[in-house]
Amino acid sequence: SFAQGDAQSAMRYWQQAEEKYQQGADDLGLWGSQLNQAKALQTLGFYRRSQALLAPLSETLSSQPASLLKVNVWLTHGQGLRLLGELPQSERYLLEGLVMAQGLEDAPHQQAAHLYLGNTLVAKERWAAAAAHYAEAMTLDGPLQLTSQLRQLQLLPARRLESQIPVQIQVLVSRLEAAASDEASDEASDEASDDVATVSARTYLKMDFARWLLQTSPTVFSQASLSLADAVEGGLAGWLQGAIAQSQALGDRTAESYGGAT
Repeated sequence: SFAQGDAQSAMRYWQQAEEKYQQGADDLGLWGSQLNQAKALQTLGFYRRSQALLAPLSETLSSQPASLLKVNVWLTHGQGLRLLGELPQSERYLLEGLVMAQGLEDAPHQQAAHLYLGNTLVAKERWAAAAAHYAEAMTLDGPLQLTSQLRQLQLLPARRLESQIPVQIQVLVSRLEAAASDEASDEASDEASDDVATVSARTYLKMDFARWLLQTSPTVFSQASLSLADAVEGGLAGWLQGAIAQSQALGDRTAESYGGAT
């Protein structure tokens, strides 16, 4: 249910799981359920409650060897600290998580760490360093390549690189269209589809991109070719309608609401 955007139901599930793991003296299960509760709380906007779980969990795991669970806790903790404005601590946890993910040779978690570090560095107004992490995330295999590319694009005005925006918009539009074409091909050939969480993430990405485009100065489009401007402007409504419909099919009320507000 967490993957479907129903964080409240997921929260109740993981609370029940935590009780069972405590009774069974299953440390790994207990830590995993606490991590998932913290993630659900972040999704619901309860950042301090999330950190109240993550802080002692991080302390407990600090003496444990590197593992994907530990990396996940460090990255989630780092994200939460950023959301609370505690940027130096956020950067420290994310860097440590990145080092652990590199040691484990786990590309998806390395990609996530670079993306989250970029977000923290944007909050610190360290534009060049943030761009470097986004660029690194784009080179790694994982589900966050397009998200990292969008963050890189959104950073261009702060870096005073507005002249690159039209070309980068075109590149991202092309990649989104290619991804949509691949999804359609998979459905037509009855291949296994992506999991719900991945599809939901793509839905958020499309809506985030459309929202950013709508808020972008018209002068940006004047720098682009007319055909590009027409394609982007003409596609916004369709992207949003399609994303909202997909959210309804997935039962993701959060994404559906997000798209409807754009």
